Amino acid sequence: MATISTTNALVLLDQIAAGRVAVDTMLGTGVEAGTLSRAAANIEAAVLALDSRDQELALLQAAANLADRTTTAVMFDTNSTLKTFFTALQSHVGGNIGTFLSDDDKQMHWAAALAYYNSFNTRIAAAAVFSPIVELGTWLSSGSGTGSFSDGSAMDTTLYAPAQLEAYIPAGVTIGNAMLGLLVSCKTAAGATEIKTIAIPNGSVAGATVDIGTSINLYWDITTVTATLGAVSDQVKFRNKQPRTVSVT
Repeated sequence: MATISTTNALVLLDQIAAGRVAVDTMLGTGVEAGTLSRAAANIEAAVLALDSRDQELALLQAAANLADRTTTAVMFDTNSTLKTFFTALQSHVGGNIGTFLSDDDKQMHWAAALAYYNSFNTRIAAAAVFSPIVELGTWLSSGSGTGSFSDGSAMDTTLYAPAQLEAYIPAGVTIGNAMLGLLVSCKTAAGATEIKTIAIPNGSVAGATVDIGTSINLYWDITTVTATLGAVSDQVKFRNKQPRTVSVT
């Protein structure tokens, strides 16, 4: 039996995640059947694009059955048909999909992991799942080199892997006429604290982002922030970066 590559497995899982995110978005406003139909059709198309006929045949019936269940949001929540699809996928990766991904240092979307949990009542290992966006805290300058840090939430490392973090300028804010330097204390997976220095150019506008470290610097919380330079009312927020985004097209 041909093994599906991690790249192709992630394509399939991202399509499941897109359907799950669509359901969450539409809850309370009415689940639109057309969106769910497109989500299921995207999964079927991803199956048909696999590398081998053996892989396509094994997953195509499960994908087709999923497409037949698009009249209700439950298809991307608690549904035996989705469980059948996950089972078919796992038969082509040698067992648990989380183990398969983490062995290749890859992560599935948090919404796909949620759909898996709702199908099997079993969690994917945290190392194989990236987190939703978590607001980690806010820096507000009161002058050059002074200000306060308001702590936010921490990423849940029982469910998700640590991630690269970023600083961003929130809506309605423009950094003043001096560069803002920040020393950011970040928590590693092992619980150690690492201090990373970032520089935010003067004049940066809402939506601008600055990476904290590089892609190998993975953290789950920010505990303190101090500043050098900056100006009154400079404001910066912190969050985890998303490796990929998903949507139903």
